[in-house]
Amino acid sequence: NCAYACPITVEEMKRIEAALPEELRAKVDFILVTLDPERDTVEALAEYRARRQLGVGHWSLLRGGADDTRELAALLGVSYKRDGKGQFAHSNLISILNREGEVSGRLVGLHQDIPLAVEAGRKAAGE
Repeated sequence: NCAYACPITVEEMKRIEAALPEELRAKVDFILVTLDPERDTVEALAEYRARRQLGVGHWSLLRGGADDTRELAALLGVSYKRDGKGQFAHSNLISILNREGEVSGRLVGLHQDIPLAVEAGRKAAGE
């Protein structure tokens, strides 16, 4: 339901995916976690996947309870708060995790340097 930052972030993630060498692309998964599980139902996420053309092989769209979402956000350094219009003001952050689930890189803000993300992905994959 985010109309501004999230679509830009998803497009950046798709650009990262496209920029990865093919052999590395097969080793990388992309995960989106909604901050709004009340409105982002399983059906809404499936529709979002189709609309954004996110493949099922390496893209996961997740939703969880409010406490789990808040805990994951805290672990990844994402701040968010519901505004008066029911939207969420939130950090614009892409975290790159290694095989052990540790943060090995971050892109903070919108319109970031895709080659930096590709290099961080290489390091995270152990290449």
